[in-house]
Amino acid sequence: MSTIDEPPFLFPKFVSKSTAIQFSYGVWVSLVNIGIGLAFAFPLVIIPQLHRDSSSINFDRNQQSWIAHTLTLCAAMGCLINGYIADRYGRRVVLTICEVPSCVGWLYIAFASSTLHVLIGRAISGIGCGMAMGTPRTYISEISQPNMRGLIGVVPNVFISLGLVLQSVLGVTMSWRSACYVSAIFCALIGCANYFLHETPYYVLMTDDSDDNIMESLKRFRPAGSDINDELDHMLDFKLRNDIRRPRFIEQIKLIFSVEVCQPFCIVTIFLLITQLAGVTIIFFWTTDFLEVSNIIVKSEVEQCFVAFTRFGVGVCSAILTYKVGTKPQSIVSSLGVGITCLFLGTLLSCKVDLYVLVVACYVVFIIFVTLGYYTLPLTMMYELYPLQIRGLLGAISVSSFNIMIFGSSVLVSFIREAFGQVHVIFMFGVISVIEFFYLLYCVPETKNLTLPEIEEFFKNQREPRRNVVASQLSQASTRHIKNLTSRMHLK
Repeated sequence: MSTIDEPPFLFPKFVSKSTAIQFSYGVWVSLVNIGIGLAFAFPLVIIPQLHRDSSSINFDRNQQSWIAHTLTLCAAMGCLINGYIADRYGRRVVLTICEVPSCVGWLYIAFASSTLHVLIGRAISGIGCGMAMGTPRTYISEISQPNMRGLIGVVPNVFISLGLVLQSVLGVTMSWRSACYVSAIFCALIGCANYFLHETPYYVLMTDDSDDNIMESLKRFRPAGSDINDELDHMLDFKLRNDIRRPRFIEQIKLIFSVEVCQPFCIVTIFLLITQLAGVTIIFFWTTDFLEVSNIIVKSEVEQCFVAFTRFGVGVCSAILTYKVGTKPQSIVSSLGVGITCLFLGTLLSCKVDLYVLVVACYVVFIIFVTLGYYTLPLTMMYELYPLQIRGLLGAISVSSFNIMIFGSSVLVSFIREAFGQVHVIFMFGVISVIEFFYLLYCVPETKNLTLPEIEEFFKNQREPRRNVVASQLSQASTRHIKNLTSRMHLK
């Protein structure tokens, strides 16, 4: 609900045409993230089936590991490609062409006759996944109004979890080759659909000097007949004050080393690094271990379905909470919850108590807290903090680094686990999460209800206090209203 301090163009009602339009576009562009979930969950489908005596492909334990890790490493390369194309040719172009390598990779795996062919297909799919990882979040951040940006920004993460669920279901109901065909068809359809997307208003603001073109772009994401003049003035004023234009690649490289870029980049990078050292990714592969400890025997496909459904359900809850409370409080609760859960779980395992069901319960609670904040919010937050002129490239570097962190942390944690045991690793996760709690509390800013220009100017140390900005906007709106009334009186 808008007040004197909150103009309506910044804060539409939750149930409104404006919200429905933005949410629809958010769901549309996030469909590519279902493909990412399909790709990341595929090793959990193909590896158990390759172990069967009837399998036509033989592989060893080392190759099994590479089936999982090849995608992550090649996704880092795809992220960098995405960054250049997104800033040079637009967000819409990336969302269209990213499905080409994904589709080719799935078909290559489907026709594979050896483990090498599977790895090559995974590498090609990884490039497509990397290109698709950051762009939906960029697109969403640039079309959404401040109070809806957090809610819609979590949708890509929810859809990745949905992809994990769908691949788990495919693994139960069909062969891995058939799952590849289904995944390839899905990626092809999404790529064709994305061709009809509109470019974001902020990208048009950066690349086009025509106020009319910027207005037409903004109109596509707002209800027909709504007054967008105040929002347009806000954007044009931001462009004028900060000399917003499409920089050359060399200029982008120079921008990377500026204070207003380094500060948010460091905040996000540290956030991502600590989450990986806290076991956010690696512990999902330990489901079987915890079930064995509790003497619960179920099929691996059922295990993965359970984890995927849990992540999807909590992801939906996370989206709603982001709208209600913002990203920072949710992240703080997530870090504290993960820390306490890991310390308690480590104590249970070290004491070798017979409450094995409690061990599994702790593992489920860990998944819930991880998905609530760690898993969903860092990537959402980065595209709010990064400056417009370098948002695509810098986001690509961050997501690429994120994929390398996933691989590096998996190797590091596996080494520590072999050397010191699983209990010490879980204690390490708990301690690191407690450290992250204090980091989030004191170092990470809250972006709820701030526009992208306000966030960018905050890091440039030239942003006015929010009330002054809003007052200025209201003054502009009042002036325009008075002019309209005056012109009508003259006409009469």
